Amino acid sequence: MDRLEQKMLRTAKEKPDTYDRYVDDCLMVWCHGEEKLVKFIEHCNDQHPTIRFTWESSVNGQPVSYMDMLMTIRPDHNLECELFRKPSDSGVNLNFESCIPLHVKQSVATQQFRRASTLSSNAEAEERSQNKIRNLLHSNGFPLKHIQRAQERSRQPTRQQQLAEKQPRPKTTLTNLRLPFCSDGLDRKVRSFICKSKIPLRVVYNQGKSLKQNLVRSALTPVLRTCTTHEKYLEQQHQQKRSRGKPRDDCISCKAGLNAGNCDRKGGVYCLKCNLCAEIYVGETMRPLRARISEHHMQARNQTAEQPWGEHMKLFHPERKIGKEPIFSAELLTTVMDHAKRKAREAIEIRERKPMVNRTKGWRT
Repeated sequence: MDRLEQKMLRTAKEKPDTYDRYVDDCLMVWCHGEEKLVKFIEHCNDQHPTIRFTWESSVNGQPVSYMDMLMTIRPDHNLECELFRKPSDSGVNLNFESCIPLHVKQSVATQQFRRASTLSSNAEAEERSQNKIRNLLHSNGFPLKHIQRAQERSRQPTRQQQLAEKQPRPKTTLTNLRLPFCSDGLDRKVRSFICKSKIPLRVVYNQGKSLKQNLVRSALTPVLRTCTTHEKYLEQQHQQKRSRGKPRDDCISCKAGLNAGNCDRKGGVYCLKCNLCAEIYVGETMRPLRARISEHHMQARNQTAEQPWGEHMKLFHPERKIGKEPIFSAELLTTVMDHAKRKAREAIEIRERKPMVNRTKGWRT
């Protein structure tokens, strides 16, 4: 289309003063008379056998629509713009009875009024544009008080403008709590409970898996999990062309007793039991289990301060030297990919098992 336009404008005898296009909607300013405009359109239609241009002009003060904007040249030669809705528009928008959080419905209505104000060039055009939005929202079941509230909020500064004026606040780490949306009443109760409990959570709603996603899977048979640490080492040795010596097995998780392949699982809640005193530790990680358990092994080996296993070894087994063999046995309790659910499951396991190696109790549940 771009090459067609370049050829069309290059070969035309009379050219428009301004020519712009968005997808298939074109806008141009023509100052050479209506007869030459008709010849220019015919010239454009001769450039390709299947592409045809249809046109509207502002002759005699007729309005011209461009996308969602209606433009009119007034008698004083000023351009007036307002919101435009096609005659074929069905008026179907977000219905107020939809099972969607109330703040989302209010935000949609507010943005509609802001769009009407942005596209309007003066107060009269803005009033007509906002009347169209009011009728649209009313036809989709929005109560009058919500329409008035959205119209008032549209006149206020946007969130980006308000944040730009405020001084930056210290960043706080919040965990997203993903829930399926049920009702506005339940939403208010959940947010009120989180606010009172002072847990660093942010409530977000997701759609959840569809029926197709629950029924269809790509694997016909269960995939057998195997530890990849030994295989990766062999591949690395082969690439470096080192064949001397025996290949080593450095997977601390498998040595600690995890089932084959579980060392590569992500999003795990796990339990570590000391082989010397039977004290336990409960933790969670989003990374592969072998990475996190290897860190625990190094902390116990080096007796790292302010770390659970380092403090445990320093206080209860200070003379015990640890080599390549782990000092604890590992058990994978469950795998949860959602961060908030995983932290909650860790807190539940800590409450039930009462581990002595843990330095914190996790979330308050």
